[in-house]
Amino acid sequence: MKDELTPSGIVEAVERQHKATLGLRTRMEDDFQDRWLLKSFPVDEGYQSYTTNESRAMASKVMSWIVDAKMGIRIPLGQKAEPDRKRDSAKERFIRGMFRSVDEELERQFLPSLLDQLAFYTVVRGFAFGRAMISKDKDGETFFDVLPWDPLHTYWSVGRRGLLWMAYRVNRSVADIRSEYPDHKFPKDIDETDEYEVVDYYDTENNSVVINDSTTPDRETEDGSGWLKEPEPHGAEVVPCFYAVQGHAPPIQADANGGGDDKLEGAVADFGESIWATNRAKYDSFNENMSDMKTLIRRARSPTYTIKSRDGTRVLEKDPFAGGGEIVLKEGETLEILEWIKMPP
Repeated sequence: MKDELTPSGIVEAVERQHKATLGLRTRMEDDFQDRWLLKSFPVDEGYQSYTTNESRAMASKVMSWIVDAKMGIRIPLGQKAEPDRKRDSAKERFIRGMFRSVDEELERQFLPSLLDQLAFYTVVRGFAFGRAMISKDKDGETFFDVLPWDPLHTYWSVGRRGLLWMAYRVNRSVADIRSEYPDHKFPKDIDETDEYEVVDYYDTENNSVVINDSTTPDRETEDGSGWLKEPEPHGAEVVPCFYAVQGHAPPIQADANGGGDDKLEGAVADFGESIWATNRAKYDSFNENMSDMKTLIRRARSPTYTIKSRDGTRVLEKDPFAGGGEIVLKEGETLEILEWIKMPP
């Protein structure tokens, strides 16, 4: 990636990884919409929809177990001398203080605590990603810069010895970009609510931020990608990012002779599964059956009926089943309720 350290090179690398992991990201988004946000179960027009909340209730319960679990930080003391024991105890207190400091920084950004976010992403997405650095603010004060990233928008490349690079790609408004990168030049007539793709990129040496903006007049390349922050050494000897994968299964590649054209994509589509892996089909089947039952119950409240009249044009002015009102029929007219459709035994 070092040879490609240009705005367009970073954008292209991220897009390649996006295509290679499209199945994984589609699964993440479907899980989030259907199992966490509880998107209404799709039914045909005229039918009732039922959506169970069991998936979100189960995920919330597991998240609470993770968050409420006591985090243990312990450096084994063994037979160390007293000065060494004191130093190790000080290290433990430092690490606890570091986590408290991280949570304070996240709170300032109106975000949940570090453990809350990691619990959510691991349960719902099946992965946890983020940036972890020790940085200085504009006043020279040192702070712990730890920020979890949504796995749906995180991209990476792994070599034999670990991460080669990691990037976070999201859309940000013009006003948001201006607040963090005031030197970037947008057209004068631009709408502050417009959004542009921003990539925060880290490799083993540098951190840089790229905007993919085809309307920027001083863009570096034809595709509109340019620097918001030029490559700057981050001071670590590794990529200063972390990752965690839920579950025990490694990426499984399809049969080389019969796996189709998407063998590599299939290798990661089922990798790092969410907590709903074993219940997806059950939820859909249950929602379908309950939607059928709900439809029949709704129809029972206002059953189908026929009216016989001399010329066949007689209609009722109001619902005959609302409020138990009287139905006035002329001589020779009859109203007949058709047999209700019932659930099979």
